[in-house]
Amino acid sequence: MKTLRCLTLAVMFAFMFGGCAPTTPQFDSRPPTATHTPLNTTLPGASPTLFSPATPPLAHAVPNTTLLYSRDCGLYALPSLAALDKPEMRAVYQGLANCNDFGAFLVGYAPILSPDHKQLFITGPYESWLANLETGALRKFFSAKTAPSWSPASDALAYVADETLYRLGVAQGAKPEPLFQHANLIPLFARWSPDGRWIAAASTTENNANGEPQITIWAIPATGGDARALGTIPVPATEWVPQDMQWAPDSQAIGTSFGWFLSLDGTKQLVTELATIPWWTPAQARKLIGNQVDPKWDFSHDGKRLAWLEPKDGSFQIVTIDASTRAQELIGTLPAPYALMVRWSADDRFLIIDAGGVIWKMAAVPGSAAEPVLKDALLVNVIPRPNAP
Repeated sequence: MKTLRCLTLAVMFAFMFGGCAPTTPQFDSRPPTATHTPLNTTLPGASPTLFSPATPPLAHAVPNTTLLYSRDCGLYALPSLAALDKPEMRAVYQGLANCNDFGAFLVGYAPILSPDHKQLFITGPYESWLANLETGALRKFFSAKTAPSWSPASDALAYVADETLYRLGVAQGAKPEPLFQHANLIPLFARWSPDGRWIAAASTTENNANGEPQITIWAIPATGGDARALGTIPVPATEWVPQDMQWAPDSQAIGTSFGWFLSLDGTKQLVTELATIPWWTPAQARKLIGNQVDPKWDFSHDGKRLAWLEPKDGSFQIVTIDASTRAQELIGTLPAPYALMVRWSADDRFLIIDAGGVIWKMAAVPGSAAEPVLKDALLVNVIPRPNAP
């Protein structure tokens, strides 16, 4: 599956992003620093479509939902967002040269929406940006790609750079606050707890007796203080994404896609040892659909249904499963030979599917037909539509 996904992305990347790679590498390997550089936020009045690609009529859009997608190295939105209708966003992914590089920006480095739905953090290969969805303002935020998480209050970001965990307010002029430093701290993991009290981080350590890689998971007070080592666990020797580590809704435990469940009280268990696997754990989806590890599944926002794409006879079936009863429903068939991901709409009424260059929507009820929404585009993320009724 991983090979197929990579080949699919490689074909689409070559077709759609062939001119994106620079002739000379321009990556700044220094740790990210806050720049807070304001950008021009005024759209040209005489030519309002200057920075917007051709898109289908809004009749093809998804109710209450905004699709973030990439085309020709740029990041776009359907319906359009003023903050993304800027020249800086037309080349935000410039420089990505292969499938694995771009795939990271569809999963681990995808744009992340603030909990209050007012700001969008966007990561490119060399720079990161903060978009204000209410005012349309866009400003450069970091000097390198970063994998942060939002505070529940939407007023700060947590991130790791140079083996240090930082907290940084999003207000103009805010300065990074170092919270925790440890050798081999992993830049991908800086996960803010839902109650705002903790930030989870992880560091690599020596292999265990079986030769397996290991990480130690830490819980650090968000306002500073002594870190708690929650446990050391074995992990696969594969690429990781921030979503591999997830807080419980009550902020008392962390679930991982590596098969472990760690509590703030120091308890460490294999997920399979739990009486009931919580729906929010990354491992729950894999258990429900037979250990599938590709990003071809997604939980509904209420956590009650899981949707995934099942290859069958040269096309894909869209299936949902009730997370409690495990009852399955066949939603419909996607007329495409391959697919990259599925996502729920903001109100859980529709499923959005990326078929490697064509983005489709399908009502999340049995017997639905797939309807194309965008062509020559790759789905990057799905967010609630700002000011949606």
